[in-house]
Amino acid sequence: MIRVYFPGDHPGKFVGIRVAVSVNAKLRQKYYSFNHHDILTGMKLATALEQTWLADQAYYQRDRVFSR
Repeated sequence: MIRVYFPGDHPGKFVGIRVAVSVNAKLRQKYYSFNHHDILTGMKLATALEQTWLADQAYYQRDRVFSR
C-alpha cells in the first residue's frame, strides 16, 4: 500500500510517501520524505519498491500453499 501524506495529514507531522507491505507475516515499510524527494521521484521509488515487495509476498504465499 502506498500512502501520500501532505501537510496536516500525519499526526507526527511527516510529509511524504509511505510504502507498506506485509511479507511472510512481517511488515515491511519505507518512508520517502518530500524533504529529500519530489512527489514524482518519490512515487516512482515507492511504486518500484512496492512491486518488489508484492512479488516477495506472492512467493511466500505460493510457498505456503505448496508446502502443506
